[in-house]
Amino acid sequence: MPPHGDRFSHAPVRRQRLDPPARALLPRLDDRGRLLAGRRPGPLRVRAQAGRLREPGAGLHARRPDVSPDAFKATPDAPRPRVLYVDDQEGNLVVFKASLKKFADITTASSAAEALALLERGDYPIVISDQKMPGMTGSEFLAEVRRRWPDTVRMLLTAYSDFDAVVAAINDGQVSRFLSKPWERQDLIGAIASADEIVRKTRENRALTEQLLHRERLAAIGQVISGLVHELGNIAAVLAVADDIRDEWKLGHDLTREMEILKTGVDKFHVLVESLRIYSKGGGTLNLARTPTDLAQVVTSSLVLLRLFPVVKGLRSLTCQPPPAPVVVPADGRMLEQVVLNLVKNAAEACEPGRGEVTIRIVPGAGVATIEIADNGPGIPPAAWKKIGEGFYSTKGNKGTGLGLSMCRKIVEAHGGRFEHANNPGGGSTFSLVLPSKA
Repeated sequence: MPPHGDRFSHAPVRRQRLDPPARALLPRLDDRGRLLAGRRPGPLRVRAQAGRLREPGAGLHARRPDVSPDAFKATPDAPRPRVLYVDDQEGNLVVFKASLKKFADITTASSAAEALALLERGDYPIVISDQKMPGMTGSEFLAEVRRRWPDTVRMLLTAYSDFDAVVAAINDGQVSRFLSKPWERQDLIGAIASADEIVRKTRENRALTEQLLHRERLAAIGQVISGLVHELGNIAAVLAVADDIRDEWKLGHDLTREMEILKTGVDKFHVLVESLRIYSKGGGTLNLARTPTDLAQVVTSSLVLLRLFPVVKGLRSLTCQPPPAPVVVPADGRMLEQVVLNLVKNAAEACEPGRGEVTIRIVPGAGVATIEIADNGPGIPPAAWKKIGEGFYSTKGNKGTGLGLSMCRKIVEAHGGRFEHANNPGGGSTFSLVLPSKA
């Protein structure tokens, strides 16, 4: 057997979590968690300490005779605790579940391997394990749980004479509580109540942290947009010279048409710049000019500009499937054109050059109307879709700013609509702009 110093020298002992009776076992460890030579407690000493720990109110955490069933009354804000209990003895599993089924949702596993499989498939914030199990001991199992699911609250059932298990659980599993065997029902109720409180507080803190990060991200987006507005305004001023050229020079028919298209694009560009300016200064509120808007006209106007982009010209097909009758919604048509333009261009960029196919559909519905933009590209992984719409995240790497889809989402949601995505069964993606058909 290797010396204890080699087994437990990699992690410090967390003494601050243990009550005074348990600390009686731990002074035999040095600052690095190693057993001091010649100081291993003898059997009589361990039994004496175990006897003290089994006295009422003298566990590693004091027993909780005051815990009542009311502590586990589920509400929408505080659902019943979810507990995964692991023990290789079938009888122990049955008794454990029967004793606590009124107070918590109990799932049992007869081995560490079965428990790990359950954790991979479901959410079990509280994990309780017996120590003596074949294949993988409780302390080894909890160490693996800590590595893969660090937010779980882990507890170990063990006899206090098993000193090595206690030390391993402290060093490797970072257990929050030990429960003595044979356990008492009231002790378990109190332990689960405390663990559930830890779980709820941890998740509340994480939610608050995410909200703070989201607000900071929005503030950063606002700063970037402010800078972009200034630069885009300069570009718009240069492009506006096209209008002067058209008026002062006699141009051929074809060139005049191209100049008209350019002028239309500049006008829309000004609208977008102004909206971005208001958005960056108005706490994220877009300035919409709602009028009865024919969605087919929105798509047609967008296609006029889209056909000028080389990446769109490189598509094998770009088709629009109009509805049988006009679909009119209260919307800012020019803002929706920007969304369609952005999404079609993104779809074209996602497709293989020369083989891309993009289809635009307008689908009327009950109380809503939808513009669908589908492509035959590679699709978007679910993990990436969760980040799409956040400022600065782009599937194009360094080639994209990450603001395009974020603005698309904002524009659609400002209309009271939904910005949705799905991967097509045969490949590719479909973006949907679901808009209310009534104000």
